[in-house]
Amino acid sequence: MQRCSSGSLNRRQFLARSAAVAGAAAGAGLLGRSVAAGTAEAASAHDTTTITIMSETSEITPAYIAAFEKLHPNIKVNFLADDPTRLSAMFAAGSPPDIVRAMGASEMPHWVARGVAADLTSYFAKSTMLNPSNLLPVNDIFRFQGMTAGIGPRYGMVKDWSPDFSVWFNKDLFDTAGVKYISTTQPTSLEELLAIGKQVGVRKNGKVLVYGFDLGLVNGWTGPVIWALGQEGKSLFSADRTMADFTQPEARKFLQFLVDWAQAHVGLSPLDPDPSGWSGPPYVAQRVAMAMDGYWLGGKVNVPTSATNSKPLTNSALAPAPLWGATRTDPCQTGAGLFITAASKNKDAAWAFFEYYFGGQPAMDRATGGWGVPPLKSYMPDMPHGTAYQAAALKAVQAELPYTGKILQFSPYASATAMDAVIAQYLTPVMQGQGTVDSAAAQITAGVNKLLKLGKEQVS
Repeated sequence: MQRCSSGSLNRRQFLARSAAVAGAAAGAGLLGRSVAAGTAEAASAHDTTTITIMSETSEITPAYIAAFEKLHPNIKVNFLADDPTRLSAMFAAGSPPDIVRAMGASEMPHWVARGVAADLTSYFAKSTMLNPSNLLPVNDIFRFQGMTAGIGPRYGMVKDWSPDFSVWFNKDLFDTAGVKYISTTQPTSLEELLAIGKQVGVRKNGKVLVYGFDLGLVNGWTGPVIWALGQEGKSLFSADRTMADFTQPEARKFLQFLVDWAQAHVGLSPLDPDPSGWSGPPYVAQRVAMAMDGYWLGGKVNVPTSATNSKPLTNSALAPAPLWGATRTDPCQTGAGLFITAASKNKDAAWAFFEYYFGGQPAMDRATGGWGVPPLKSYMPDMPHGTAYQAAALKAVQAELPYTGKILQFSPYASATAMDAVIAQYLTPVMQGQGTVDSAAAQITAGVNKLLKLGKEQVS
């Protein structure tokens, strides 16, 4: 999803935004509890520094910008709405924004390998609010060194995040179907969730009225494959990340599951697309019984939507991420956040915005809204817990935290979006009854490896 986004961001926007990674590579008042004053070098009384930020308009609002400029009268913000084509052109021209939105898990290896992200380690070390001692481990998805994500310098941080494979479910739809609720304390296997999804899903005259179990593939196909293989102790990529193998038995097994799931007509797949593009709106409309969208979906659950319901969905509950292999994990597969570009000439001013956005009023708003888990330990107590279902969801998230430390290892040589397109290209026909999983696995492997080869040549 998504995931890990705030406001009314559509998951399709995430996918469109991610496409900038591949294109750019070719060109390549609350102010927190104790935000450190003076971390950014102050401009003189007569000078004004302008920083350019490219992000989602729903996440960095005019009100936030105005509040920041009031706190920092010597810094002005030039805000650009997220535009992959424009971002690529700016990188190609050597004049990128000072601050860019990115998905930590799936995009930062790509950005860092191309040298376009600034090393912010010293800024974090000097900061009070954003000091590493106050950062949850998930922020390590914005670290990358060699071929490994999660170690080395810090290049940014998440604005909010989620154990992305946790499952929200609608109790009323389970009651209507006469099906026992899934456990909110013990993980259910992915195969069992598919079987349950068939029981609670509703179809009539070939149309899906209730999706029984949505996998959240709008957030991408590659992340779930890496996650599934990780649970079986396997890697999708070679050690140097220059080759991928979708033909290995564990990968082929998961691809077969995706085909079985799609053909069961229980989720938003190429066989059963939804106009909204993701499970959020139909979940709010009580047309999704189970959604593997992580805690992030709580932002939709918590907020009344007048067009579909007059109150929050208090009939919802959050369950652990499913089991696929022997190693239980519930990582963040996206992790929306920001990084400062290496080409920025205003890094101190950009860092001042970092402290405000990640530790000030915007951070508080995200924490209290349920749109994701805060990236800071100090904001964890502010997560929604005032109602029974919110308290239960928070408890479920806290129980998942020990399983979120496994950082998904993407390759820096091909964007996840480009890989997603290859997987969809060859697996969709199999879902439609044309071809076999074995042939699709071979085609996907060949297609992805072409992308990796090209990306390696660009970086070398």
